[in-house]
This record gives sequence, structure tokens and C-alpha cells, in this order.
Amino acid sequence: DRQNISYGNPYLDPELTNSFELSYNTSFKSNSFNISASVRQTGNAIEQVRYLSTNPAAPLPVDVRPDSSVTVQTYANVAANTFYQLNFYGSFKPLPKWDISGGPDVQYIIRRSPALNTDRRGFTAGLNFNTSYKLGKGFTIQGFVYASLPMPDIQGRGPANLYYQMGAKKTFLKEKADLVLNFGSPFNSYWPYRNLVSTQYFEERSEYRAFQRSFRFSFSYRFGQTQQGKQRKQISNDDTKSGGSKQGG
Repeated sequence: DRQNISYGNPYLDPELTNSFELSYNTSFKSNSFNISASVRQTGNAIEQVRYLSTNPAAPLPVDVRPDSSVTVQTYANVAANTFYQLNFYGSFKPLPKWDISGGPDVQYIIRRSPALNTDRRGFTAGLNFNTSYKLGKGFTIQGFVYASLPMPDIQGRGPANLYYQMGAKKTFLKEKADLVLNFGSPFNSYWPYRNLVSTQYFEERSEYRAFQRSFRFSFSYRFGQTQQGKQRKQISNDDTKSGGSKQGG
């Protein structure tokens, strides 16, 4: 397509990033919890950019002539990005046979580019969630969900995402063998990844459909034998055994 040209940029500089993180962990019984806050700053961020060939953000290939009807896409050091992130993660057992893990994260993103005359900022968030429940007799049901909201880009907005999985597992042969049945996104034949590119010269919306519905059946067997070694070395305390210090008569 001579109207939409993509090319590389051998003149890119390496990114320089400053990052700071503060985290807190705690655990109680069979549960654990973690919260972390971080800031990441990149002053010469490499971004994928699109623009008219008459107003390039990076040198054009020699075989491309400036033309207001031609859109080009490449990578360039054109942005100063700041990410503020808050992340939560936990692992819990509401019941002896029920396990839950995962948590959300929230980001506030600032993207500035004097070269592109843009200043984009906004929130995004994601969720990672796992759960399993032991039914007894070697049967376990399990589920997984990952979801994220659109993220502000230097020239628009990235796609949202959703993927989930559910299944069951049977353990047998003295817990050496597993049969696993998993369904991936059974209620969605595909997920639409929608992108927006918006500049002072044009606006473009696109959609990419990723087919996610899947079925997986697997068998695994663990060879060998795992045994916990017996404690052979013991601390000897003769004073305690003899009842303390001796007394003379």
C-alpha cells in the first residue's frame, strides 16, 4: 500500500528511565497481601508514531517522497512519559479447599511530546484473578480472568483486553498423574482490539479481531519419588538433661 508506509528508524537513541517503588507485604495464617506504589519516568521514550510524509518526525526512506496523501509509520524518540502505578496482590483461602489469588492495578499516565505537539494523560486499570476449589476425590475446578482498560498512547488510545479461562482437573495414581480440561473464553468467539490514532492532520480507527475461544485437554505424569529427609542431627544440652548446675556438699 503506497499510501500507508511503515519503516524502521536506525537513528534511535536508547531510552533513559528513572524508577521508584515502595511496597508493603504482610501475611497471616494461610493468607498474604502486597501493595506497591511506583513512579517511572522516561525522558526520551521510543514511541510508534504516524504522520503525513510532508511532516515527518524521523528521516524518510530515500524512496519515499513527501506527499500529503501518504501516511508513514515508524519509531522515534519523541516523548517524555511518566507512569504512576498502584498495584494490589493477595492470596487468600476463604475456605480450607478454596484458593483465591490476584488483584487489580491502576495507572495514571502522562505522555508529552513537543515534537508532535501533544500532551496525553489519563487513567488505565487491569485485573488479574485466579481461583480454584477442591471438590474431593482428586477433583479440582479452577478459573482465571485477565482484563484491562484502554491505555492513552502518544497519538490516541490503545485497546482494552479481556481473556478468561475455566476448567477442571483430576489427580490420581497417588497424586502423580493429572488430567486437565480447560476452556478459553468459551462465551466469546473473538475479542475486538480497537485502536485510535488521532493527530492534528487525520484520525484513524482500526479493529483487530483475535480469536480466543479454545479447548485444551492434557495429561501429565510425574516420575520419581519425593521424600522429606529425616532430621538426623540434634542439639544436645547436657546441663538441661542433668537438671542444671551441680552443688557440692
